[in-house]
Amino acid sequence: MQPKRTSPRVPGAIDRHVAKRARMQRLRKGLTQPQLCERLGVSLTALQAIEGGRRKWTAYRLLMCAQVLDCDVGHFFRDPPAGYAMPEEPDVGTMENGDTRRLLRAWDQLTGNARKHVLALTIGMARSQRNERRVAELEALAARTEGLLPAA
Repeated sequence: MQPKRTSPRVPGAIDRHVAKRARMQRLRKGLTQPQLCERLGVSLTALQAIEGGRRKWTAYRLLMCAQVLDCDVGHFFRDPPAGYAMPEEPDVGTMENGDTRRLLRAWDQLTGNARKHVLALTIGMARSQRNERRVAELEALAARTEGLLPAA
């Protein structure tokens, strides 16, 4: 359960954490606040408020900050404060595979019941494949333990 915040405009614990991580990265790169302000197109007062945890980063400015500071945006969210758990990234496969791209294009062409049926079929196949792996694991375990148990 995530801690509640009082107002969407008031920076919360995550906002302050992101600001702290951005400030640390700025210092690591040897940039002063005025230098970063110039590159981001924000005023010194705004940057001081952001780094001080009194103002939030906008998504656009945070992305620009990551580019200027030569890090990925996820860097700012690592090691969140206590009480916050970062969600695990879902395994979505790889888009490098041509089959994945073709499947997604075909999926976009489907509508209504056709989508429901394809989804049900895909889920069923995935479950079946998972069960086949479980059966294979049990068979391998049985083979390893053969002779260890007394015959019935």
